Formats: sequence, structure tokens, C-alpha cells
Amino acid sequence: MAELTEMSLSAVTKLEQGQRNINKAELSTLLKLCLALNCRLSDILDDPENLDLLRKYEA
Repeated sequence: MAELTEMSLSAVTKLEQGQRNINKAELSTLLKLCLALNCRLSDILDDPENLDLLRKYEA
């Protein structure tokens, strides 16, 4: 995953293990993850406020 996202292994590991809050990650980080996982932002975010804002933005 680190190679696909061009992120450090440490950063990816911390996100995977919940040591870093993905909902507070930089947009560029979120987009790299989505591209690597072939998913949407709404698939990786779990904060209700962020998800609501994302739905409004996409509408």
C-alpha cells in the first residue's frame, strides 16, 4: 500500500492501525488512498460530519 500511495510505510501503518485519524488526514492523503484502493472517499471516511459534508458536496 505504501508503494501504491507513495506514502511512507509508517504513515500507512498508523492509518491502518487507527493510530492516526483518517478523518483528519490531508485531502491529498485521502485521494492517494482512494486511488490505490479504487474506492470513494465515503468508503474510507467514518466521521458522520465529514460524510454529511461530502454528500452535500457531491449533490
